[in-house]
Amino acid sequence: MAEQERLFGTDGIRQQVGTYPFTIVETYKIGYALGKWAVRKYGQHCTLLLGHDTRESCAWLKATMKAGILSHPIRIYDAGVQPTPVIANLVTRQKICAWGLIISASHNPYHDNGLKIIDSIDGKLSLHDELAIEKIFYSDNVIPSYKHFGTDRPFFSTETKYINNIISMFAPDMLSELTIVLDCANGATSFLAPKIFTLLGAKVHTLNASPNGRNINFRCGSTDPKTLQNTVIENNADIGIAFDGDGDRVVIVDMNGNVKNGDDILSILMNNKRYKGASGLVGTIMSNMGLQNLVEKNNQTFYRTAVGDKYVIRKLKDENLQLGGEPSGHIIMGDYLFTGDGIYAALKVLETIIQTNNWACTTFVHTPNRLINVPIKNRKSLTDGPLADIIHQHEQNLPEGRILVRYSGTEPLLRVMVESDDGQVAHNAAEQLATILQTHLHS
Repeated sequence: MAEQERLFGTDGIRQQVGTYPFTIVETYKIGYALGKWAVRKYGQHCTLLLGHDTRESCAWLKATMKAGILSHPIRIYDAGVQPTPVIANLVTRQKICAWGLIISASHNPYHDNGLKIIDSIDGKLSLHDELAIEKIFYSDNVIPSYKHFGTDRPFFSTETKYINNIISMFAPDMLSELTIVLDCANGATSFLAPKIFTLLGAKVHTLNASPNGRNINFRCGSTDPKTLQNTVIENNADIGIAFDGDGDRVVIVDMNGNVKNGDDILSILMNNKRYKGASGLVGTIMSNMGLQNLVEKNNQTFYRTAVGDKYVIRKLKDENLQLGGEPSGHIIMGDYLFTGDGIYAALKVLETIIQTNNWACTTFVHTPNRLINVPIKNRKSLTDGPLADIIHQHEQNLPEGRILVRYSGTEPLLRVMVESDDGQVAHNAAEQLATILQTHLHS
C-alpha cells in the first residue's frame, strides 16, 4: 500500500468532515471495513461499545458509519456522549464489549472529527490491525451481502460503571475541603467530571461545560487555559484542571495560576507512592530536557518515543514500565489503563499532591524552548532535499541546543521547536527557522 493511502494517522483517523475520507460514501466504507475486520477478529455477533464527543457532526458520522457496521452481524451498544477514556475503561478494563469506537477529533476544532478504535485485548490498535482495516477499505468489494445484519441499542449504564470504578480507586472524601476549578472544554467531560470530583468531596467550579456542537475546544480547555488561570486566582482555588474535547488529555493550573503541562504532571506523579522508585519513565521527542535531567538525576532511564500516545504505550510495554506521557497532557499509567484518561490522571495528581504536600506543584527547571506552529497546505520531505539542508544548517548553528521539526499527525501544521539553555537563543532560532521553512513550503 502506498504511503499516501494510509487511512490511519497518529491517533486513529482524523479529518475535516465533508472532505475525504469523511464523505458519505467513504464514511460508509469505513464502517463496513471496521465491521468486517471486527467479525474476523472477534467472531460473529461480537459486541461494540460506541461513544462520541459533543461535535455537531458526530450524529451524522455515527449514523453513516453504523449503516456500514450493521452490514455485519455485530451488536452495537450506543453510549452517546462519552469521553474516550470511559469507552476505553469499559472495554479494556471492565471487558464490557469486544471492541470500542469513539467518534472524536480530540483537541481539534469542531469542524474536524475522527475515529478512535479500542481493542479489548491490547487497547490501542496495533499496526497490523490498522493495515487489515485499510486493506478492506481500499478493496473493490465493499458491498454488503444483505444476508446478515447487526443490532443497535442504547447503553445506559456507561457512566455508572465508570464512576464506580474510578472512585473505588481513591480514598472516600479525598478531595474534601478542596476548591477545584474544572475546565471541560465544552466537550465530553462536561457532565461527568464535575460529578466525580463532587462525589469525592471537592467544592467544584465548572467552566466551559455547555456544549452546543461548535464550541468544543474553542478558547478553552487544555489547549487554551487562560480563563482557567484567571478563575483559579479569582476563586482562591487549590488547583485548576483542564481537559480536552474527548477527555484523554489534561493540564493543571496551580494555586498561583501557573500552567503545568504533561511533563510537569509526570514529574509530580514520579513521587506518587505507586510510581516512586520505578526504573524509568517514558516521554516523547517533544518532552523538555529538564524532565530528562530530573529522571536521570534520580538514577532512572528516560526513554523518548515518536509523538503519539500509542508510541508511549508501546515503549511502556516493551520496557515493563507504568508511567509515561506527552507534554500535551496525554498521561499513561499502565497499571490502570493503556490510554490517556484525563479525569483519572487529575485525581492521581491530586492524590500525589496530598501525599507529598506539594500544593505549590513544584516540578523541575524547564530548559527554555520555543514552539511555533506553521500552517501548511502541502507536505514536503523533511529528511532530504532543501528542507533537510535548511534544518541541518540551523542545527550546526546551535551546538548547545536541540531542534525538532515535524509535521503534526492530526492538524495541517508544521511544528518547529528549538530548545536551548539560553531562552533568547531558542526564541530567535525558532522564529528564523520557522520563517524560512514557511517560505519554502508555500513556494
